[in-house]
Amino acid sequence: MKLGGNDTERSVTPGPTIVYAALTLTIFLAQQSAISRLFHRLSDKTFSGIYHPNAFDLAMMIPYFIVLLVLAMYGLHRYWLVYEYFQYSKNVPPLPPPVTNWPRITVQLPIFNERYVIERLTEAVARFDYPRELLDVWTGRRDLVQTVPRAAWEWRLGMRPWPVFVAQVSGL
Repeated sequence: MKLGGNDTERSVTPGPTIVYAALTLTIFLAQQSAISRLFHRLSDKTFSGIYHPNAFDLAMMIPYFIVLLVLAMYGLHRYWLVYEYFQYSKNVPPLPPPVTNWPRITVQLPIFNERYVIERLTEAVARFDYPRELLDVWTGRRDLVQTVPRAAWEWRLGMRPWPVFVAQVSGL
């Protein structure tokens, strides 16, 4: 490039600004967008003749990936539960106040041909940690066969320090 004037002729080279602008423009134009990369991958025919999925392959892969997805969700749920545990592990509720006004309750013991169970059942009721004056025990007995002499288990229940109500149901 020549500049005007008779006295001197000199040559001017493009400055670094023009070079950087040209390189930036080249990189910008050569860069592919995500859409063009996706289109290129979908339309690429490089491996088109090597593998063709068939019905057997799909019958094996579809359930496999469904199970894989379910197990992945299960694993993520387990991680979430561990996270929640550690997040709230310091939030321990205080002990409840002691009960001063206990309600009156009734325990019903249905008995039907239970020769081997009735003794353990009455012993378990006798070990209740509850105020005896507020505990009622109801037994309903329906035996097809006289398994335990009635007087024996009535006596065992009657010896307890709480009221026992015994009802004999007969017939079917």
